[in-house]
Amino acid sequence: TYAYVANQGSSNVVIINTASNTVVNSITSGFSEPQGVAFSPSGTYAYVTNCNTSCFGNGPDNVVIINTASNTVTGSITSDISQPSGVAFSPSGTYAYVANANSNNVVIINTASNTVTGSITSGFNEPYGVAFSPSGTYAYVTNLGNNVVIINTASNTVTGSITSGFNKPYGVAFSPSGTYAYVTNYNYDNVLIINTGTS
Repeated sequence: TYAYVANQGSSNVVIINTASNTVVNSITSGFSEPQGVAFSPSGTYAYVTNCNTSCFGNGPDNVVIINTASNTVTGSITSDISQPSGVAFSPSGTYAYVANANSNNVVIINTASNTVTGSITSGFNEPYGVAFSPSGTYAYVTNLGNNVVIINTASNTVTGSITSGFNKPYGVAFSPSGTYAYVTNYNYDNVLIINTGTS
């Protein structure tokens, strides 16, 4: 019914009614430079990555939590967050991954307690986007250092990377079947298609 858009220049999150494709509201509280946004599988909450210190020096970088029923900010997560960009929920909703560009890692959030429970550090060079496969078995993370890193979510370890054809890859998303992943490739002005069965 609704889509949320992280609006960097205006320091807010804009809400779009998808039936009419019109902006119906915005959320301004607690944002400096919102980067990424993801809904929990239940739709009850949205997590928004927010760049404060790294971008403006006026407060801690954080992940802002929105209650989607009231469209109000109900809290934030600051621990171990440094220039966060992409964010994604696991299909079960139990965990969220946040790509932490300044720290070259992916932070793991337990969504029941809204606390950081660990991080994945191997193989990252300015991680930016993150997406879970529909099965939840793997997560793909785009690295501005020109590759896509593959995480095994059962062990939270990096199991490989894809390097061919990338130049500052940003966003990543899986097809509903999980057969393909699409990656936006900033410097080459294209979208790369990955066959996940052979990656």
